[in-house]
Amino acid sequence: MTGLAKFARFTTILLLAAGASKRMKGVDKLLEPIDGIPLLRRSASACLGSAAAHVAVVLPTNTSTNRARLTALDGLSLRRIQTPDWAEGMGGSLRAGIRRLAPGSTAVIIALADMPEIRAEDYDRLIAAAARTRGKTIFQASTQAGTPGLPVLFRDVHFPALGNLTGDRGGRDIIRAHAKAKILVPLPGDRALCDLDTAEDWRRYRAR
Repeated sequence: MTGLAKFARFTTILLLAAGASKRMKGVDKLLEPIDGIPLLRRSASACLGSAAAHVAVVLPTNTSTNRARLTALDGLSLRRIQTPDWAEGMGGSLRAGIRRLAPGSTAVIIALADMPEIRAEDYDRLIAAAARTRGKTIFQASTQAGTPGLPVLFRDVHFPALGNLTGDRGGRDIIRAHAKAKILVPLPGDRALCDLDTAEDWRRYRAR
């Protein structure tokens, strides 16, 4: 078994998909299609195609939004975690996800469901970097030019801090506080920065 495969056995990808899509003016960005597939399903499928042994998606408890997103995930073999704190932002989603990681997980990859360019091999790049690198505990995806982005892999030393986050800041403060424990993992092009938050983002993406 390779180092990547051994590390991946204890890695969970946590796909955050509980946001309210407020900047889309009534349209759920995670249900918008790309090549006929809802963005949420596309993102979840990329997670499932990676070497990570476990994939979980964090969803809102808002009834109508949750139902539609669950439908988009029909048939996919991943854990569905619903959080009553979805309106709080990323902190609420991370608390819910970290506290329900697969038993024995020693690493978690935090991923956002609105990043259409992230592929299975990008998750594997993070896992491979973590498997071969000693003395580092945070592995952050970057653009090919070196601009930090997402997703980010955290080793289990950071689980307590991730599980106690509040507000909508996500893991940025943890990354900043442990800068010496972090390395960047370049992904092709600008994949690590490509997210679709607004109707204008979608127009630009579809016009490429």
